[in-house]
Amino acid sequence: MITSRSRYGLLLLIDLVDHGEEGPLDMAGIARRQNIPEAYLAKLIAPLKAAGIIETLRGPRGGLSLAKPARSTSMLEIVEALEGRSGFGTGRDEMEKAEAGTKAARTWLAFDAVIKRELATISLEDAAAEAALEYHI
Repeated sequence: MITSRSRYGLLLLIDLVDHGEEGPLDMAGIARRQNIPEAYLAKLIAPLKAAGIIETLRGPRGGLSLAKPARSTSMLEIVEALEGRSGFGTGRDEMEKAEAGTKAARTWLAFDAVIKRELATISLEDAAAEAALEYHI
């Protein structure tokens, strides 16, 4: 399921794309520009860092930056880092039913595959360049 974690995480990452040429960005500035509570934003850092999407640098010139070019990070990577690798339309019960072969559960699994395939084609660079998303939607 895609939740506010992914929506806020995408705002954080787009801010890094838009302002990252200035060097590492402080969390307070990102929170202010994106209107995200700083405490909530802080919860997104660890999973994005663990996934290799962002880097953190401590110290007076420290902050957050992208770990690789925006074109090299897919929306699927972002969502999976923040939400986990479970299905988007399926929960644990549906996954177990799918293994048992129910038609409805297989339909949800197919739905998940379509969403994942589409998210894999959209890069963070695409998301930051709003017009590019119109093509995918």
